[in-house]
Amino acid sequence: MSRSRTYRRAWLLVIGVALAQPAACSRPNAEPRCRAVPATVLMAESVPSAGMVPCVASLPDGWAVEAFSADDGAGTFTLVHEDGAQLRVVLRDTCVPAEDPFDAETQYEGVEQRVDGGEDREVRWTSTFTGGCVVETLTVPHAPAEGDALEIHEAIGFLPRGELGPV
Repeated sequence: MSRSRTYRRAWLLVIGVALAQPAACSRPNAEPRCRAVPATVLMAESVPSAGMVPCVASLPDGWAVEAFSADDGAGTFTLVHEDGAQLRVVLRDTCVPAEDPFDAETQYEGVEQRVDGGEDREVRWTSTFTGGCVVETLTVPHAPAEGDALEIHEAIGFLPRGELGPV
């Protein structure tokens, strides 16, 4: 076999492996789904006292998981919509009163909405349970319709810690 053929095959192998990596990895730790996947387990480990763990039950059309982190004391994930909306979900052991509380302009089913001086609007949900608290903050570039805000809120589920096995 010629030297150039050997190099060509080696380069094709390197390129093939490099191209296959993103598909094979597809960020499995960044998807806190409502089952015992690595990201959900990491969320549970970040707040050991939490009896429930927030997770993505289903993603409505146009939404994707953008970021995930789990540190001692807090777990966070962020979902983004193709229109620029963003939902940030934070798990902590307790809820600390917001430094800048909402002046609720409208409320429906425990949801508060406010205008942040600029174009963005926020909707916030707070859920408390044994040993934990979850704050979901939806930021949208336009006033959210009640149905749209509730659709992404309902996409977030809670998995009982016991369903994750020993954590």
